[in-house]
Amino acid sequence: MLQHSCVANSSKHFDESGRIFIRAAIPVRKGEPVAINYSDPMWGTASRQSHLRQTKYFTCRCARCADPKVKLTGLWSFTRTSVCYYVMSVFHFVLY
Repeated sequence: MLQHSCVANSSKHFDESGRIFIRAAIPVRKGEPVAINYSDPMWGTASRQSHLRQTKYFTCRCARCADPKVKLTGLWSFTRTSVCYYVMSVFHFVLY
């Protein structure tokens, strides 16, 4: 069964004909739910929660959304952001 999690263990991809492919991002054990993120994983908690309520009609209660530090700081528990002032770009590095 496919479900949502803000800390997904799988990802979705579409081919040229519009078929969807689900690929495991990490090993998924037998009986463990296959989870993809229904929103943008780079969004902060408030933005993800709002998007899910408005478009999917549910409130996410995954571990990431339940983490109070993430609610206050957006993605801090999952990413660190570095700003390069020379090129005025923002780069996101995902921490595992």
